[in-house]
Amino acid sequence: MGYSRETSESAESFSNTETEIINCINASKVFHKPAFVAIKLSGLASEAELRQLEKEIYLITDEGRLRGTSALSTAASQILCLFPELWGRLQRLSDAARKAEVHLVLDAELRFQGEVDALPSSAIICSILNRDGNNVWNTHQMYVLKLVLSDIRLFKDSFKKLSEWSGDNPIKLVRGAYLSQEPYPQVASSKTEVDENYDKAVTELLCNRTNPVIFATHNHRSILRAWQLLREGRVRAPPAANREINFAQLYGMGDHLTLAVLRCMKSTELQPNLRLAVIKYIPYGSLNEVMPYLARRAEENRGMLGGSILEREASYEELKRRLLRFLGIASIHYGNRE
Repeated sequence: MGYSRETSESAESFSNTETEIINCINASKVFHKPAFVAIKLSGLASEAELRQLEKEIYLITDEGRLRGTSALSTAASQILCLFPELWGRLQRLSDAARKAEVHLVLDAELRFQGEVDALPSSAIICSILNRDGNNVWNTHQMYVLKLVLSDIRLFKDSFKKLSEWSGDNPIKLVRGAYLSQEPYPQVASSKTEVDENYDKAVTELLCNRTNPVIFATHNHRSILRAWQLLREGRVRAPPAANREINFAQLYGMGDHLTLAVLRCMKSTELQPNLRLAVIKYIPYGSLNEVMPYLARRAEENRGMLGGSILEREASYEELKRRLLRFLGIASIHYGNRE
């Protein structure tokens, strides 16, 4: 779930947003686990405050000025203490989510303000909040390029920096919905390029890292890529703990993909130490609060919208299957999953 308020400018509004997010966390207790609640920093602090925070943290991380997790964490903690209202809200929300056994997802927003990159801020915030366990997830947008060298794109660089800054923070992988608002030299020039970046990141995360991950996508090719790696047993998993791998679609969109993933989960024998789940994300709020979010999703997934016929057919088949099973006419067996 996610409360869709994105912009606030008064102390009362920030407080109301925090209260509503805590209500959302408490409501999510009844969901099957894993349960997630998404938040946006823009609903918890003013734009000026966020831009200043991003700038301060960017300055201590840019060009390797501070090396080593300990030194960076200490410096970042000191900066966060300069923003006591925002930092207090984030700590209270993280504590509430941990007590409710609900994961908190720090949603991505506009990535660049001039040359200032917001990724260090979100990565370090997640790292500090996760000192007592990986409960806060960071979001990576795959439309970002920002050439570091002539042929090295930021999604590789950002994973490298996350390893340095944040260890094994859980990651939510998205294509990104702010492409038209970002500085042109910093982002991909086409949707095809974004798709390629996303699929490369799927392979990187599954095969070379052990981060818990959410693949938030309505693109069937990306989902097929992930399942190919799962079926082939190429996914890296820690020997002593289950690795969380989640597939997420928006509630009311991509239901044929959701059903397909569920069926694959029931019929595919997977590697040990993997824990898979399917998530349906439910944004809520007043009409004015929800429409900007939904408009960006429609733009981001405009290619997927052409699959509505397939979605209707899949929904019909699923409805028929459930009705027949309810009436005792058919018995469906998908196989066992360890």
